Amino acid sequence: MTIRTSEVIFREDLYPRIEPNARLIQQYAENIDNLPPIEINQHNILIDGYHRWTAHKKAERETIEVNVIQTASDNDLLAMSIEKNAKHGMQLSSEDKKKMAVRLYNAGTGKDKAEICKILSISNSTVTSYLTDIDKQLREERKAKIFSMYLAGYTMQEIADTVNVEKMSVSREIESCNNFTGLEKSYKNLANFQDSEMVSENPTHYHNLP
Repeated sequence: MTIRTSEVIFREDLYPRIEPNARLIQQYAENIDNLPPIEINQHNILIDGYHRWTAHKKAERETIEVNVIQTASDNDLLAMSIEKNAKHGMQLSSEDKKKMAVRLYNAGTGKDKAEICKILSISNSTVTSYLTDIDKQLREERKAKIFSMYLAGYTMQEIADTVNVEKMSVSREIESCNNFTGLEKSYKNLANFQDSEMVSENPTHYHNLP
């Protein structure tokens, strides 16, 4: 179908590429009639085709051909946009892919590593290297949450259900506090945990951790 070029909505927070390619835009503008349709969702939000859409604006074309794809949420749209940009056209850079992997891992309930591999067309080892620091941070936050709930008198099972781990794992974390080093570290974790705006009460916050 065809819509007005001005009706396309570009949301930078839902688009994976960091830097537009001015040379490619100019090339597209000079060959505007040979370009395939861009892809938007049911709300006219751009999914794929930023350079083609920008070329239409540069060439002062009032209308543009589009394919409409239904999306269920912003996270769904972002994942779709990343996957399309990772597989064709001007490829995402390694920096782009790393930033998008982090974004997908932290967005909403988060994508697991296998999904991120598929979306970004990268290996599991690459995803793991991208997310090492995040996994470490989330593990520290989980330890702090366990310690905080333990001090508040919650049962092992209640803690396990909240942080989404086995009860045995909770027991091991608490036992580690029986020595001075572990207790000191847990107090530091707890202080960081209480100050952090990233920590969620939602147990799915920890669902990607091994």
